[in-house]
Amino acid sequence: NPRVLPLIFLSVLFIRAAFPPKARRRFWGTIKYTICAPFYAVYFRDAFIGDTFTSLVRPIQDLVYCLFYYSVSVWAMFSSTSSLDEAGDILKNSWVLHNFALPACAVLPLWWKFLQTLRQAKDSGQHWPHLGNAFKYLTAALVIFYAMAHPEGRRGKIWIASFLGAMLYQIWWDVWMDWELLEVVPRGSSALQPTPSEETRLCNCLTISSIPGSSYLLIPLHRYIVQPIVSTWHRLSTFVTSNKIALRSKRLYARDAFYWRVLAYNVCFRFIWMLSFNPCVSFLYEVRDRGTDTIHRLSNICWSVYQCRRAHPTMPLVCHQVGIGDYKSH
Repeated sequence: NPRVLPLIFLSVLFIRAAFPPKARRRFWGTIKYTICAPFYAVYFRDAFIGDTFTSLVRPIQDLVYCLFYYSVSVWAMFSSTSSLDEAGDILKNSWVLHNFALPACAVLPLWWKFLQTLRQAKDSGQHWPHLGNAFKYLTAALVIFYAMAHPEGRRGKIWIASFLGAMLYQIWWDVWMDWELLEVVPRGSSALQPTPSEETRLCNCLTISSIPGSSYLLIPLHRYIVQPIVSTWHRLSTFVTSNKIALRSKRLYARDAFYWRVLAYNVCFRFIWMLSFNPCVSFLYEVRDRGTDTIHRLSNICWSVYQCRRAHPTMPLVCHQVGIGDYKSH
């Protein structure tokens, strides 16, 4: 029976996942620190593996599907009531696979990263930026969980707005926090700064004494609504006119175009990353999903290289933690 050939191949893979025990114990021990994040301190290695898990949702679902297929096929081979030809129909109608296992593969990586960021906030004693990073994974998990629990026709405009909001927040976090790709720098021109006379004039127009005596009933409205809004708008406009957004001054690569391309690619790849969490029953046979996964794998490689490069000053400690010999900076 040709259906036995995949089982032989999977048997070899499962055996190699456990043997040799010493090497595999180290591998699974490393994975354990990421999965059990609340109970262990989070180092660069563990955070990096957690981020990689969030980019490997489709491959993880493929592995889980293969594990179910292997278990059902082996059971059918030795069962007197079923045959190996019925394994596909059993998996197609499996409630556990399509309503529990595959959705869990999409939600758990986000949940692990959420717990990792909470542990980092606790260990460092600093709420920012760890809680902001936790909010990124929490919003993504909620949006994806709602999408898995509701068919496409029942997702309203609120879900679409939440999807776009979560994606924009992720893009902002990547550019400003994770990669530190952009920064706010002074424009260096005093012509854009407001003069003292202008500031005095703007402040005088916001004082309560500028309200006519016959309009004192408007004082609470002016004090608690109008004045804070105008003052905030004035500070914001001053900040915008006196500063600008530019690439960070300390960069590894000399060409600015490289970083602008990375920024443009990240906008597209973040959208693909969010789509990869949407479960699909026939995901093994859809060419569209395979093309999407290929593009996302390439973006994950670029992200991994850039993340390691950004952490270059801490590489000696990282290599010591994972046991990769001596590291010499260049």
